[in-house]
Amino acid sequence: MLTSFSETAFKDLFENFAQVGKIVWIGVRPQTRQPMQIVKEVFAHIGGLEGDRSNKGNAESKRQVTLIQHEHLQAVASFLNKESIDPALVRRNIVVKGISQYWRGSTGNDRLLFSV
Repeated sequence: MLTSFSETAFKDLFENFAQVGKIVWIGVRPQTRQPMQIVKEVFAHIGGLEGDRSNKGNAESKRQVTLIQHEHLQAVASFLNKESIDPALVRRNIVVKGISQYWRGSTGNDRLLFSV
């Protein structure tokens, strides 16, 4: 089977993307219709983040942890003629900077610690 140039280039790009990224913001929402609580670190378990209302302990849940790229928040702020966008307004758990959200997979662990 032949692979098109664009598929090969795309795959090569993400396999060789040597850039150190970081987590710049973490928030959890303990209950529906409650404000996000900004935290410096949080444990992620199978099912979601510790202290977050979405954590039902279900490995099949589709919304265990939500991410957004800092660069996307900057782009939205620019479109809206704002200096910045508060991550809590977009109701995501983790804001990452300098990395792509393209990666999907498993670490093989049932518990991780995220920290800012």
